[in-house]
Amino acid sequence: MNYGNLRPLGSLGKPWGHRGEVALRLEGASFGELQDLGVLFVELDGSRVPFFVAHFREHPRIGAVVKFEDIDDPQ
Repeated sequence: MNYGNLRPLGSLGKPWGHRGEVALRLEGASFGELQDLGVLFVELDGSRVPFFVAHFREHPRIGAVVKFEDIDDPQ
């Protein structure tokens, strides 16, 4: 896969709540830019792994909270 058109949006933080949401600290992106994204690539051990997005919520302190499909608990 060609990753050349990917750009960093921010960093994932701690789990948020009990439903599998995760804090997303936006760096170099605005919340409005997230609305049409269906997938986020997360760099894990040097590889880019796709995570499919169920929804985003704006958060005033951290930027956003993201819920990924098929992840329904904090673990």
